[in-house]
Amino acid sequence: DARKVTGGEYFKSLISAAKKDVFAVVTEVKIQLGDEAYSMTSLGTGFLLSDGKFVTARHCVQPWMYDAGAGMRAYALSKMFEDVKITSTVTAYSTSENFTFSSNDFVCDTSYDITFPFSLDIAGRTIQLEGHSASPLRNSEGQQLGSDKMYGSDWAYTTKTSRRGSLSYDSSLSRNMKAGQAVHVLGFPAGLGFGDGKTMVEPIYNQMYVSRDGLNDSRCI
Repeated sequence: DARKVTGGEYFKSLISAAKKDVFAVVTEVKIQLGDEAYSMTSLGTGFLLSDGKFVTARHCVQPWMYDAGAGMRAYALSKMFEDVKITSTVTAYSTSENFTFSSNDFVCDTSYDITFPFSLDIAGRTIQLEGHSASPLRNSEGQQLGSDKMYGSDWAYTTKTSRRGSLSYDSSLSRNMKAGQAVHVLGFPAGLGFGDGKTMVEPIYNQMYVSRDGLNDSRCI
């Protein structure tokens, strides 16, 4: 009850209540190349909202769409050869519970994705492939492929959870934040707060300030 707490105590109570709905997202990508298998692991942040959506970054769900190296090559090969497969398992950990998803469980915005031709040399043979990316790239001539609008599509959500969270959202507010407005942030930047040498899940808290009015290319500063 906001009437019973004031100032810093009010924000402390909000942050404490929100922690259970802020998740460390661990993504394990498995790449099968014929008889050989490889894996990659990354860590990010996710949030359980009051409408039942679990939201995270798309690069946490489909990291190969943001990898101009091995991930891009593996995904391109999987589109061409049946014995090449790339999949990911997304496990979300909070202070109170865990969820596990497949990358196929998530809704993503693919409207800005780009495709482009590239060649790959395998065992002395040059293969022509089609690359896929969800973020802008530069070709060998230094030209940008894709638009800055692609940065605004780095999100993904799923409704395959067992409960609703306590976090509500206001898309109009997020588009119209003003310079100087305080923003209270919870998450797991660079994996901090998850593990830290022992078994724990404790999101990192910080307070920041909006640097200019509104959004630019779907991002805030």
